Order: sequence, then structure tokens, then C-alpha cells
Amino acid sequence: MQQGEAYEIILSIHLKLPAQQPITIMLKEGYIANWKNYPESDIKIRVARPSILAPSKELLKNWKEGKITWKEYESRLKEQIFSNPKAVVRLSEIKKLAGRNVVRLMCYEKKPPCHRFTLMKMINEVKTNL
Repeated sequence: MQQGEAYEIILSIHLKLPAQQPITIMLKEGYIANWKNYPESDIKIRVARPSILAPSKELLKNWKEGKITWKEYESRLKEQIFSNPKAVVRLSEIKKLAGRNVVRLMCYEKKPPCHRFTLMKMINEVKTNL
């Protein structure tokens, strides 16, 4: 990747609901420093602190200092998010938005690993009535 080039992952999820067409959930991710470079039509959601979807300071510190593996980091992040009812509601809201619009999760990490990629998977797991 060259300098200034955006790293992008697209998660497309197809849900089959009774008597309806499959629904495509469009989630993308982005680097917060490139906020203005993404299409205006994208709904940009900051998932960095102070977001309810950001990792705790302790969890992030443990990862950055090499005290835990990425697998352990993801496991603890999932536990942190799924044990917080407000965070689960937020994931559900994002999933609903992504059923109608392109939603971009924004964070300070320029490229993987970053918790926004884990959040994208978690949004797929959360139950919601679309």
C-alpha cells in the first residue's frame, strides 16, 4: 500500500427473512485521519474512544505492550462489548443503518489489526429486527 492510500474491507452480509428478499448489510472501515476523503454519502461512525464501542484503556494497553495476543484481545473485546447492554444496542443500530446505507467504522489505527474489524464481525452476530 502506498502512502495516503486507504485500506478498505467491505463486509457484505445477506440475511434471509421470511417473505422478504435477502438484505445486504454494507459495512466498511476507515482510518480517522482520512475522514474527509471518504464519500459524503457514507455514514461514518467513530468507534475510537470515547465511543462505547472502543476497547477499555487497560485492554488496549495490554495489547500494545504485548501482554496479550490478538486472539485474547478480540475475546476480551467481545466480552466487554456483549456484556454492555448499551453497546449491544449500538451494534444493533449500526446493523440497521447498514441495511439501508453504507456505514463506515472509523478509528485511529491506520491498518489492521484494529478493533473495528472485530466490530464488523460482531455486528453480524448481533440480533436485530431489520
